Amino acid sequence: MILSPIPVMKFFDNNGRPLVGGLLFTYEAGTSTKIATYTDDSGGSLNTNPIVLDFRGEANLWIDPQLTYKFVLSPAGDTDPPTRPIWSVDNLSALGGTQSVGQVLYPRTDEEVAAGITPVQYQWPPRYGLRYSGILADGSTDCTTAIATVANALAGVVTNGQCQITLPFNVLYDRTTIMGLLDQSVVLFDLTQINDLNGAGETAKRIGMLAADVAVSDSQWSIDSGHHCVMSTNNHGTSGSLSASKRLATWLWAAGVFTLGTLAKRGDRGAAQAQWGKDTGDYYSWKLSSFAPWLAIAADYERWATGQSATSGVSYTLASGRIYVAASTGTTGSTEPNWSSGTSSDGGVNWTYVDDSDRTIYTIDQYGRTLIGNGAAGRTFYIKVTPTDPGGGSCSIEYEATGVSKVTDLRLTATTSGSASSPQPFFRAQDAVGVRVFDSAASDELARFSDTLGLWTGMGSERWSQAVDGDTTPTVLNQRVLYTNNTGATSITFFDDGVDGQEIKIVATDANTTLVNSTNLLLTGAANQLLTQFSSVTFSKVPAAIASNRWIETARSIK
Repeated sequence: MILSPIPVMKFFDNNGRPLVGGLLFTYEAGTSTKIATYTDDSGGSLNTNPIVLDFRGEANLWIDPQLTYKFVLSPAGDTDPPTRPIWSVDNLSALGGTQSVGQVLYPRTDEEVAAGITPVQYQWPPRYGLRYSGILADGSTDCTTAIATVANALAGVVTNGQCQITLPFNVLYDRTTIMGLLDQSVVLFDLTQINDLNGAGETAKRIGMLAADVAVSDSQWSIDSGHHCVMSTNNHGTSGSLSASKRLATWLWAAGVFTLGTLAKRGDRGAAQAQWGKDTGDYYSWKLSSFAPWLAIAADYERWATGQSATSGVSYTLASGRIYVAASTGTTGSTEPNWSSGTSSDGGVNWTYVDDSDRTIYTIDQYGRTLIGNGAAGRTFYIKVTPTDPGGGSCSIEYEATGVSKVTDLRLTATTSGSASSPQPFFRAQDAVGVRVFDSAASDELARFSDTLGLWTGMGSERWSQAVDGDTTPTVLNQRVLYTNNTGATSITFFDDGVDGQEIKIVATDANTTLVNSTNLLLTGAANQLLTQFSSVTFSKVPAAIASNRWIETARSIK
């Protein structure tokens, strides 16, 4: 006996699916006389005839090299002899090549016939890239058009609404171009590992799925389990590179790719990433970052290398972990830029430093320390929370402005009973001044804290108002000073709209106002007080928990 050309033979139905439970009849060539096949190379164990295919559509098939066979493949449940054959191949011997055996294993499907496609390599199963003309696994032939041609032709006759094509290792194609060529029902399973490059233009291994679908048919990877679903990304740190030593693992988002520059390196357009790793020492952190904004525009961007063409004001480069823009037009020299300010030359092109290329948006480490924003150009502010600092166990929240003479505001906004925004007083940190407390409209300063003077209250103009002429219970809402304006005799018995602990100074601009002593308005000596012009009396509102609706006099100045 000899081993059949493919040790475990797999069979498919007319739609390219494994022929589970299918029947393989083996006959003498040119006849309907059954002939034996074997389960192993000893020849001591016969297969049944027909052979019943297993749950994968497979069978162990060893044949006599001295004989010539006819194979007939039928679906599960067919009669013996078969009345519904899928295919029949005659004059088959064990010495045949992969093509002849492939025609037995993977004959031309009804789909391929309807699409007008004739396979060129039958040893590969249906919908497998290398089966078709123009799709090669040599790593250098651009197979973009060939892939799209085959996939779209099959998609035009597919009966289940979607056409999947598998592309094996080393099949080269352009992802951006093919997205514009594919029918919306095509899905490519990409095992090529050569069709993706990182932002520096360096080859990155890639396995994935590509679909030119529309909004109603989103592409997604799904992991389903009856208990615990885990997606694992493991960096074992074995390569000795910077990414290995930091144990980096990244999820990348991009709006597409571009190919630019003298070296035709490709990179991600408008990209962002979520990255795990060791940022400093042994502290592990998770970061959300965007890439440099010029990756999203039609500008010449690639990692610096000698011998590249550069255009002044147009070309950007990444060198020594920093971003530079060309300040002259020419060909790059031999000295990689590494300066952190100003303009200098690499020996051929002048480059102006832009920034340190850090576009971190958000970071949180294993101790709960959180950072929002980072980098000289990318940061607008940051929040640093340290609830479990291993160095001291302290906790701090810090807000820091950037730029020249900038202030930092802390605003807390409530909502009304109708869900509308209700602005409240806010804090403002200001250089050489301190922390100022402003009213919600930022029109009046209510208080100030400073390192040298401590707490000041009522800075600037105190909030004041003028009472309505003749009002015996004037409002003091949000006021510190109330000026009377009575043209006739007026007796004030209470102040409306006060709050617990509020102080209000009453200043008479007339000689017609009398403050009436009562349990609700307690005056010194328990006696009424007629105010002469420009006299003043100060009251404090007792908290309701102590005494309800009660103002007490705390000071007076009678002119």
